This record gives sequence, C-alpha cells and structure tokens, in this order.
Amino acid sequence: MNGHDICTCYLGEGCGCDAPPCDCNGSDCAECMYDRQAVREAYLAHMKSTTPATSNKATSYVRALDLLAQVLVSDGADFWAIRDGAQLDALYVWCKAAQKDTSSRLYADGMPRSYASGGYYSAALNEYRTFMGGR
Repeated sequence: MNGHDICTCYLGEGCGCDAPPCDCNGSDCAECMYDRQAVREAYLAHMKSTTPATSNKATSYVRALDLLAQVLVSDGADFWAIRDGAQLDALYVWCKAAQKDTSSRLYADGMPRSYASGGYYSAALNEYRTFMGGR
C-alpha cells in the first residue's frame, strides 16, 4: 500500500496495492493524486517486459504515443489521461485512417513521417489499448 486510502497508480489489476481504485476515471484528482507520467512509465515497463532486450520496440512505441499526444493537445485532449475503451477505440480508428492520409496532422512539419507511413502510431496505440484493458 502506498500510504493512501485510494490506489494512486490508476492501473487497477496488478498494481500490487490493496487500496480500491479512485472513481475519478483518470482525471486530475487530489484524492488519488493520479499521475499521467506513472501510466506512461508503467506502459514503457510493460513493453520492455514483453519485447526482447535488444529490441527498440518499447521506446519506439512510447515515442509514437508521445508524438500522438502532441497532436491531440491541439484538440484539447490529454492522451495519457484517456481511460475510456470507446475513446481509445475511436482514436485507433482515426489513427489508422490518418496514417494513410499524407495531409493529416500525423504528417505535419516536425512529425517523423516514418512513424505515420510505417504504421507505428496505430501499432503502438493498439498495444496500449491491450495494456489498458484489452481489446
């Protein structure tokens, strides 16, 4: 337990604590002190544990999601705060289409074209959806 009455990792199953999860649904919450960086780091640790040590897949996928998060900021969205499966599903569908459209924001100046053309955004997002509760 982390010294709080409510789980602060917001990852639910497998976090190792015996506190119940907060019902804030991942929004900023003083009660559970939800931390987006903790979710990002947990996903990175998950990816590192499921890929060979010589692979760059874990860091590439987290970078893809960080880049996707930058794109979403312009829409007022905070990627690392999304917990709703339907929202992640909708984002995945959008991402799949946007990767095929070279005029999409995924191909904007400053964005690595190879991440869009190579399908890294949707692949990383699909893995993240599984990590967050399975699809």
